[in-house]
Amino acid sequence: MKYLIFLFVPVLIFSQNNHTDKLYLLDGKEYPCTVTSLDDNKISFLYLENRNESIIWDALDKLEIENFGIVYQKGKGFNSDYDLVKNFVKERANKILSKKNKEELLINSEIAKLNSDSPTAKKWSMGVLFVPYYSGEVNQVIVDIYPPYVVVYNSTTNEINMEWFLNFSVTEQFSFIFDFSYNSDYYETKVIQSRFTNYDTTKYGVFDNKGIKKLNIHLGGKFYFFKKIPETVNIFALAGFGRQFAFAERSNIDLIQSPGSPIVESNEADFLENINSLWKLYLGFGAEYYLNNSLSIISQVRFLYSSSSGKLNIRYKDDYTTRTTSSEVKLSNWITRIGLGLNFYF
Repeated sequence: MKYLIFLFVPVLIFSQNNHTDKLYLLDGKEYPCTVTSLDDNKISFLYLENRNESIIWDALDKLEIENFGIVYQKGKGFNSDYDLVKNFVKERANKILSKKNKEELLINSEIAKLNSDSPTAKKWSMGVLFVPYYSGEVNQVIVDIYPPYVVVYNSTTNEINMEWFLNFSVTEQFSFIFDFSYNSDYYETKVIQSRFTNYDTTKYGVFDNKGIKKLNIHLGGKFYFFKKIPETVNIFALAGFGRQFAFAERSNIDLIQSPGSPIVESNEADFLENINSLWKLYLGFGAEYYLNNSLSIISQVRFLYSSSSGKLNIRYKDDYTTRTTSSEVKLSNWITRIGLGLNFYF
């Protein structure tokens, strides 16, 4: 807007130019003006704020024209060559009109350039969202081999992560948004223990690891309540759906096998993947502040509903018994994500 003021300066100056002609009316009043044409019935001229006006000859006492002085007096007629004065007025009016058209054309082209460079005119934008607050749950599993049972528990965590997003504007106020993020959790332990007594020596060793990698993908729509204008704050609403893809590692290996050790088999890794692979629906809102035509700061809150399910199969075998257990689990959860980031328009 500040830049546009300078574009309008020539027009403002033009509108305040001193008029070089003057009308003297029969009532004694004088009106500075710029005469644009003369004919047998009236005089056309530019007056205040360059408005087009006209007056009939009968109301005129004298007429003064730039460079000519008094060219007409009531009762005496023209004291200068009429055709010469008429042609001078016509050519001058054409120059004024041409200058005005060029200034208006320049202003219109600059405005069009600014509009084409505005966030409204740019179809694509991309950015990063820093999520310092994530209220959600990671589904974990406890498996006991004797007697075989499974417990699924939810660990509530505040995860800090980053999201990458891409926007495509369909209209000035509605756009599609695609985003994804990635995070992972992993632990690994290795224990070897030896016990010596007067009667025997016992050795024990186990390798245990568990890891979950999560890739979140969302597709939705964003609706702006107002048009995008630089140096202003715009409020928007969000809605969409998504999927969390989980990739799990899980193993528990006896490093030192002893006679009679039980054998345990399960699909715990697949089960972890299934219960952490979530289908999601979300609603949200946010605000965006445009620093300029290409960069904005964005803040948003999303509320996500998620659901998942899985089936865990366990087989336990020792020298005396064989047991199998199958457990089916269905889970649902509400998740809150609060983020702050930058949006680049192109």
